[in-house]
Amino acid sequence: MPDHEDYFMKTFGPFPSRRLGSSLGINNMPSKICSYACIYCQLGIAVSMEIKRSRKYHPEQLADEVLGNVNNLHKRNENIDYLTFIPDGEPTLDSGLGQEINLLLVSGIKIAVITNGSLLWQKDVRKDLERADLVSLKIDAVDNGTWKKVNRPHKSLTLEQILRAMFEFSTTFKGKLITETMLIDGVNDGVESLEAVSSFIHQLHPDIAYLTVPTRPPARKNVHASTEDTLNNAFQTFVSKGINTEYLIGF
Repeated sequence: MPDHEDYFMKTFGPFPSRRLGSSLGINNMPSKICSYACIYCQLGIAVSMEIKRSRKYHPEQLADEVLGNVNNLHKRNENIDYLTFIPDGEPTLDSGLGQEINLLLVSGIKIAVITNGSLLWQKDVRKDLERADLVSLKIDAVDNGTWKKVNRPHKSLTLEQILRAMFEFSTTFKGKLITETMLIDGVNDGVESLEAVSSFIHQLHPDIAYLTVPTRPPARKNVHASTEDTLNNAFQTFVSKGINTEYLIGF
């Protein structure tokens, strides 16, 4: 486990968020450690691909830093809507996540976790996420070929297991559930792919389904955002399923 010197400054913000209002970010993972190596990742190529959870930092130190920042922000009369686990990697790889959430509940501020959902088949991951007020799940594809092309998952992961776990989680989670679908030109934005993804998301009954495109330099140079016409088609496809859909894009 890292010592305190390695742990300095694991919070950032607050920053304005379309999804979360004023959000104080929490980075509970070392950079680029993830279960996916998405072709559009703005952090670059994953340094380490993992699916086994481990404690990355000391939960008490993380909570102390976050609560200290919250206190300083309150002194400056700055409002915070969410404390958001949105690290430089996959937050659920941190086995201390549940403890960290519990320690932060004293703030009285809602807690969000932005996850790719790839580890939801692990019971302890679902248990940890149940403690959050909001969970965002990444759903870019629901067919195996496109999933592997877009998200480039750890070789031990299976899409069927992940989708089944997402559905099970959606039936028990009491907080706000949202989804995010990143659309890549010519990769996962075709009619069949959009129909399949929207049909699956409909089963989850999310509060909001966000459609987004890469707006920062992606991991792969040949990755491009879907066109405006394609985005409009995607929006109409999702809405036709009765899904509350919003854009999360740069234009």
